[in-house]
Amino acid sequence: LAQTGAYGIIIDSDNVTLDMNGYHIYGDGFTSNPTIPVDPGGSGSGIFVDGEHFNITIKNGSVFSFQDDGIEAPEVKNSIFKNLVLVKNGQHGMHVGDQNLLKNCATFLCVLDGMKAGVGNNFIDCRGESSGESGMQGDSSNQFISCTAFSNTGDGITSGAGSLVKGCLVTLCDLSGINVGSHS
Repeated sequence: LAQTGAYGIIIDSDNVTLDMNGYHIYGDGFTSNPTIPVDPGGSGSGIFVDGEHFNITIKNGSVFSFQDDGIEAPEVKNSIFKNLVLVKNGQHGMHVGDQNLLKNCATFLCVLDGMKAGVGNNFIDCRGESSGESGMQGDSSNQFISCTAFSNTGDGITSGAGSLVKGCLVTLCDLSGINVGSHS
């Protein structure tokens, strides 16, 4: 699916499942050459969840080269994001709210954090690579299980107080490999 407007897909309801069935969404800034940056005059976000919503599932697809986030869902709660690949997005690969599951998701070459999340999220088997900031970033009380962060300009994995990092591999990040708050 190629798009030319502000968003590729908009979700504006609770209890929605978007199964991409292996398909890709390409933003206006798409190029097959990974050394060429995202076009700053391009599109908005690939998948946008408008406002606070619950029980959203987005799975089984890829989002490439949008001006903003690959998936922009900062107010989404109690939702599932799995089997997703987010590449060369102009802000975050994925930006989600609180108490979500991010499983088997990978981000590459995003300008800001690969994955950015609120409070109480579970990152399982995720990968954040070559992002302009952290590979994976959460506010507090997040769990990172069997994740990989590689060659990020910021931290590999960063989260606030009360977080758990277990069985993760972090290498070649410019700041800390793993940076968590107190009581973690």
